[in-house]
Amino acid sequence: MRDLGWGAGSTHFLAFELATGLGSFLIGESDGRWLFWFHRAGGLALVVLLLWKAGIAVRSIGRRATLRMLSLLAAGFVFWRVQEVLSVQAAPSGSRRRFTGSREEASFAGNLHPVTNSHSDPIPRVDPDR
Repeated sequence: MRDLGWGAGSTHFLAFELATGLGSFLIGESDGRWLFWFHRAGGLALVVLLLWKAGIAVRSIGRRATLRMLSLLAAGFVFWRVQEVLSVQAAPSGSRRRFTGSREEASFAGNLHPVTNSHSDPIPRVDPDR
């Protein structure tokens, strides 16, 4: 096989994605919408390239290894769903998941932690008799 220089091309493509993503994030206004569209188009192109590459990889590793990988993927999906169901059943009543996946517990319970603490704040003295 001959080398088509895909390594350098993919590095340039990923650098383009990084630059457009960071640029559209830093602009953050509707004036930078065109940059976000470039980033978006590059992301879609990356998905297409990854699907193409997956097809090449499947052909090169053989049918048995592909079935083994797909069965491992299916087992992981089943394990994930079972874990989610068990997590909901084991959760305390009324607790909901936050967007981070964690559950809120004992908020505002008076554990004497400061709301904010900066490096320049003085060290608070704690009364040991309290």
